[in-house]
Amino acid sequence: HRYQAQSLLERCQARLVEQLSEESAPERLMMADLLDSPALKAAVLNFICGSHRRLARVQATEGFARLTKTRPQLLADLLATVVPPAAKRARIGGEDKQVG
Repeated sequence: HRYQAQSLLERCQARLVEQLSEESAPERLMMADLLDSPALKAAVLNFICGSHRRLARVQATEGFARLTKTRPQLLADLLATVVPPAAKRARIGGEDKQVG
């Protein structure tokens, strides 16, 4: 690409990840979601959920309170990072069957 925008984007995202803190993480998660950046979103989710202590401290921030109000769907992503969802089950012929 003429302007190598992808390379610049990746460097910017790497810098944001390097500078993550418990205070900034909720804001960065909302930003990654807004910009539709799966790599940044995954990195922030992994940072936040890296330990139960860190997750608890992040939950105590103003940014997290804002996240819960403005982007509640991200709570499902946080939960899925901490505890991956079980395989879905379908009811077929009166019996539960695992799907997928």
